[in-house]
Amino acid sequence: MATGQNPERLHRARYLWLEEMLQGRRLLELGLLSAEVLNESNAAEWTATTPDARRTDDRRIQTVAPGKVPFADASFDVVVVPALELQLEAESEFVHHVRRVLTEGGFAMLVSRQSARDVQDILRPVFSSVEV
Repeated sequence: MATGQNPERLHRARYLWLEEMLQGRRLLELGLLSAEVLNESNAAEWTATTPDARRTDDRRIQTVAPGKVPFADASFDVVVVPALELQLEAESEFVHHVRRVLTEGGFAMLVSRQSARDVQDILRPVFSSVEV
């Protein structure tokens, strides 16, 4: 991230870009950045995880260690991961778990500071289609 860029502002911009694609869908954000942004999204319903137990005053926010995806198979239409590196450091099989919780026809938005080639190398063995 370039110096001076506000992480929440960038996060809000990602959700504006996703706005139409979220309409009527079940959303999971792994590594909550802003509940306010999720509340403003077009998602039919949302769930988020955070390692910070102090952020769990909302029943939709679950305290979960980085890299963990404790949800049933095919339970979300969209998965957003604001910090892929943090999740992968904690669990090398993390992207497999992301794929597992997605419904057929669902999609994931994984945000990374790695090069496009590195991200493609991580995702291609797991996802049938990868766009960077």
